[in-house]
Amino acid sequence: MLLSLLALASPAWAAQAVIVLSMDGVGFKQLETIDPAFVLSATVTAIRPPFPSQTFPGHSTLATGVAPEIHGVFSNRPVKAEREKGYDAGDGRNQSTRLHAEPLWVTASKRGLESEVRLWPVSYGEWPSSSAHRHQERFVEESYSQVVASVLLSVKAWDRKRDFLYMSWTPGLDRVGHTYGPLGEPLKKSWSDVKANVADLERLLTAELRPGDRIVVVFAADHGMQEITKLAPLSALERVFGKDAYEAEHRWTHALFHAPLTPEEIAAKAKAAGVPLEVRPVKTGINGISAIGSLPPGTAFAGELKPGDTCRPDGKKPGWFDCQGIGQHGYPPEETPWMDAAFWTWTSDGKPLPPRPTQASGLPAFVLGTF
Repeated sequence: MLLSLLALASPAWAAQAVIVLSMDGVGFKQLETIDPAFVLSATVTAIRPPFPSQTFPGHSTLATGVAPEIHGVFSNRPVKAEREKGYDAGDGRNQSTRLHAEPLWVTASKRGLESEVRLWPVSYGEWPSSSAHRHQERFVEESYSQVVASVLLSVKAWDRKRDFLYMSWTPGLDRVGHTYGPLGEPLKKSWSDVKANVADLERLLTAELRPGDRIVVVFAADHGMQEITKLAPLSALERVFGKDAYEAEHRWTHALFHAPLTPEEIAAKAKAAGVPLEVRPVKTGINGISAIGSLPPGTAFAGELKPGDTCRPDGKKPGWFDCQGIGQHGYPPEETPWMDAAFWTWTSDGKPLPPRPTQASGLPAFVLGTF
């Protein structure tokens, strides 16, 4: 009886590699709409990103299992308190020391796994106490086919003496979604290219299998994408709060406040400026952020408009624009279903995996549960 229980508890493989690929800006509702057959065949499910549902906060939550209020990464660029510590908007924004919580690649290394992390936002350099066995120091732009080639090189180099965790960012659909909207024809073409590269990856990994191997690929997006129909005047916030009172970038859907103002005061001032913000307090005050103000779904701030933007001035509201065919993210996901991210897996042996997470914060537990 004991031998039978041990057999059930023991893995059926001698060595396992788990490859986690983030799919930047691949939303669940996007895939449901443009490729329902893939959603069904790959058993794609939705995971809820944190708020703000942006690339860097989302990847940091996927990596640490906690919200921005705990890991401290609220935006794609370092906020004022971080800039004062020397983090810049270039490679400085990717330094893992921005994280106030332990990332998955560090936990894996502590547990004796071989680990490698590449291109993942906020992963460069060593974390305070430990790091992945291999990690990057600088960002290098890679196409999807280059990401596939990098994964394959690492799997070829894997010596099978220990289980292996590999994590990498991929371009996903983020840029094309911003430029052409979440359902535009260019996005559909990009998705076809992504699918082709995913199929190539699965085929090439199968060819690398040795007797006793198991390879698991986890595809986890960081956020979805919402179509934008209105742009609100970003300059109105600056007039009311001043540049030092909030953090905002071109065409954001929210602003981060670090002035000593209550959420009620921020909402009242924004309303007086004609900007409809829903304001939420940040209880920890980590990195000096005291509140986040979010615009209604479908509305973003009008920073500098880019050539080709399909926006025209709103004749009734000075500084506002009516738009079509552009996309953005960052909204509170519980109020904006289009923010939900796509999640699916592939295994070389087809055997069951742990229950899937429904929140981005559940990714570390899911991944560690596969070993």
